[in-house]
Amino acid sequence: MAKIAETLVALGIKDWTLTGEPTTEAEFKKSFKKVTGEDSNGSAILSDDESKFGVTWSEIKEKKTELETAEKNMSDKDKGKQKLKDLGLSDDEITALIGG
Repeated sequence: MAKIAETLVALGIKDWTLTGEPTTEAEFKKSFKKVTGEDSNGSAILSDDESKFGVTWSEIKEKKTELETAEKNMSDKDKGKQKLKDLGLSDDEITALIGG
């Protein structure tokens, strides 16, 4: 099952923080913060202004469903390869580990 954080990455949303795993729009709005810059100490400036999010809850739900459907259709080998990619391994490293 796709996580909201994975979904945000798949949507190309950058510079954000997320607390927990929201399941509703209200939970998402409470737990998602957009990084809008940094202060003089180099700490992130976080915003809960929805106009700065770059994504809506409906877009997240739609993409999450798409990712989950694609995952269900993958073979076990393909799922394993994807998990290794998610861990940061390159295609060459994965091939060296498990073969073609």
